[in-house]
Amino acid sequence: MGILDRFDQKGRASIDITSTGDTTLIVAPTNGDHIEIDFMNVFINIATTITFKDGTSVIGGSYNLEDKSTIVFENTSGFHPPIILASNSAFVINQSETSQISGWVNYRIIGK
Repeated sequence: MGILDRFDQKGRASIDITSTGDTTLIVAPTNGDHIEIDFMNVFINIATTITFKDGTSVIGGSYNLEDKSTIVFENTSGFHPPIILASNSAFVINQSETSQISGWVNYRIIGK
């Protein structure tokens, strides 16, 4: 697969979460493909703790966020995405307290 093919399967997922627990933002690809997150913008209305997950595995740790917080991950180089998931894994956000979480995620599905 050439570099141009890698960009053919781009997508954008909206973030609109109001409940606690896991919310799948990007469904797991199949056939050994994986997700690469190029840009993510997350807005938190009320203080909460969120965790990003690679399927069921926690990525890094939890983010304890205050009212009106924002998180931005950006692939500024175009070649090194800030989040690369394992093959056949969904991208999930977990929220521990009830808050409105809004934003969007730009991603690519990459073949094996």
